[in-house]
Amino acid sequence: MLLPAGLGTLSAVLIAVGVRRGGWALPLSLVAVAAALVGAARGWVLRIEAGPQRLVLVNWLRVVAVRWAEVARCGCDDDGVWVRRVDGSEVRASAFQHGSRALRFARKPAVAAAAELERIRRRRR
Repeated sequence: MLLPAGLGTLSAVLIAVGVRRGGWALPLSLVAVAAALVGAARGWVLRIEAGPQRLVLVNWLRVVAVRWAEVARCGCDDDGVWVRRVDGSEVRASAFQHGSRALRFARKPAVAAAAELERIRRRRR
């Protein structure tokens, strides 16, 4: 629950600064708060759904549904979880991005998710 509290505090500070300064600062602070809230709300819905017929990746800007028959392999690299299709194209999962400089403990959820997806893929084929 740290993220909502921090976001609430940041929102209050931005709005207070906008009200205090007046003029262009208030609309700018309201836009910044709105953008932060939209980004946080979208971040809360990032996920991977492994259904019986297909794999659904809910990313930042789009939702990608891939039938299990089209999935060649699932894995994890320095940038996070990926799903490789049989045509060679890859789809990245925004829910498990960690970056190449992430510490080992930050990579564990992505590695575990990729291993579980690969296990499910093998079972479904």
